[in-house]
Amino acid sequence: TLARMAVAALDDFRHWSDRYPGVSGFRTAGFLVLLGQGNTEQAKANVAMQTAEGANVEALFENDLARLVPGLRTDDVGVGAYEPDSGYADPWLTTSSLVDGARALGATVALQTKVHSIRIGSGGRVAGVETSQGSVDAPIVLNATGSWADRLSRPLGIPLPVTPQRESIVVFDLPPSIETLPIIADLVRLDYFRPDGNRRVLFGDEDHTQTSIHPALAEPEPGGSDSVSQSAVENAAEKLSHRLPAFGEASFGSSGYTGCYEVTPDFQPVIGGPAEIPGYWYAAGFSGHGFKLTPVVGRLIAEWAADGAPSIPLDLFHVSRFAEGRTIEPAHPYRTAHGLI
Repeated sequence: TLARMAVAALDDFRHWSDRYPGVSGFRTAGFLVLLGQGNTEQAKANVAMQTAEGANVEALFENDLARLVPGLRTDDVGVGAYEPDSGYADPWLTTSSLVDGARALGATVALQTKVHSIRIGSGGRVAGVETSQGSVDAPIVLNATGSWADRLSRPLGIPLPVTPQRESIVVFDLPPSIETLPIIADLVRLDYFRPDGNRRVLFGDEDHTQTSIHPALAEPEPGGSDSVSQSAVENAAEKLSHRLPAFGEASFGSSGYTGCYEVTPDFQPVIGGPAEIPGYWYAAGFSGHGFKLTPVVGRLIAEWAADGAPSIPLDLFHVSRFAEGRTIEPAHPYRTAHGLI
């Protein structure tokens, strides 16, 4: 299901201006996943599964990897998976485009407005929301508030196991000896990095055992300081220069920022509809891969609300899976990469 959603979302980003006002800033860069020894069969199985869903992806081995990314250290890599059509988009441009599109269709966008609660009316149906600017009546409410999703859902009797987790992004200058890079998810060392415009690289850590999770956070922001710690910079420098020794020449940690992932126990989203409360939908807990699915998730929930069912079934993501012991696990899991792919 996630593969189908990702393929559909990539198609949206690649043809953004044909479907939405403005631009998303999408740039094709290619996406390379690096896997440790003992993952070859899993990689082949996942490539076959994703290809069946329409993805353009292939397995790569040592010589292929060296040609694709000159200078890449591969002595601890068993296999890679490469998707040449993938890329990255600009979050500000993408959000602005979607806001402009919504306004053109008659939506009112309320900025700097805090939602205090979701209001239930007669018959147990959603009636609207209470905000810092007053009450808003609405027969349908979608709770897509990320790290705050449980705070709004739990009072309705539908707790969502969505927990904010600090995630630091460290920005590096691209070394002079490297002309360009694809997006790389290094599941050997549990990190990822990607180009960002001209001659910059963004680095993030995917070792969830090393990042702090805050079950209960004070208002107003679920992450504390937005600065990057020195230890985060040092960790990023060590990991990045391990995979690409040329980064020993780079300007490390020229800037950075810290925000939040919204994670669930199985690192997969919770998405649900109005079975419990008519008019109430939720979509949260995307655990770091929500932005790329944005247009598809929005479209699927709109179909669900308007037509009674989404064109891609979403039952898999219902929050009840945790109580029922059916958490989402990859069909062909990679070693050391629980919850990431």
